[in-house]
Amino acid sequence: MKYVTSKAAIESMLEAGVPFEEASDAIVLRAQAASLEYDANRILIYDEDGGGPWYKEASVPSEFWMKGPWPLAAWKTGEFRSLTSIRGRVLVVSGMKFEEDGIASLAAELGRSGSSLSAPSVDRKRSPGRPPKASWPDFAEELAMYFHEFGLPVQTTGEIASVHNAIANRLALRGIEGPDPRQTNDLIRRTIDRMRS
Repeated sequence: MKYVTSKAAIESMLEAGVPFEEASDAIVLRAQAASLEYDANRILIYDEDGGGPWYKEASVPSEFWMKGPWPLAAWKTGEFRSLTSIRGRVLVVSGMKFEEDGIASLAAELGRSGSSLSAPSVDRKRSPGRPPKASWPDFAEELAMYFHEFGLPVQTTGEIASVHNAIANRLALRGIEGPDPRQTNDLIRRTIDRMRS
């Protein structure tokens, strides 16, 4: 069986005109349902309490796919990290790859016309140009929905950037430019700490 990198997989979907969020959701759902073969070069395992990492030569469990969503950067690099724990463990998967024929079929099934890997597809209802800056209410709304849908990250350290990227992708899909991470990191950290207390 021939595999393609996660970058090549998402590029195929985007080139077929499938918007980023729809493309990543479709790949994840097929992988979860075991109707799309996938593999990885390496899996690192961390305990919830910070122990590890341990290297594992095994297949990625299907429940891993319920621990996203992953930002565009994860698809480009092939580095995926579970955002919440799986049986008390956090997995970091490197070199994610997918069955080439399965990706081609999925792209043909969902394809439309033109998109690009440089940014998620955005359906704008205004004239072209720079998207509006995210207002704090928009950012807070997406942050609340993200935590409601996916729960809190296992560890605050190292997860702030992942949460910020996920929120930025969600805002981009609404045609809103996300705020700079330097403005949001403290808010995300304080929100997580408060929700845990």
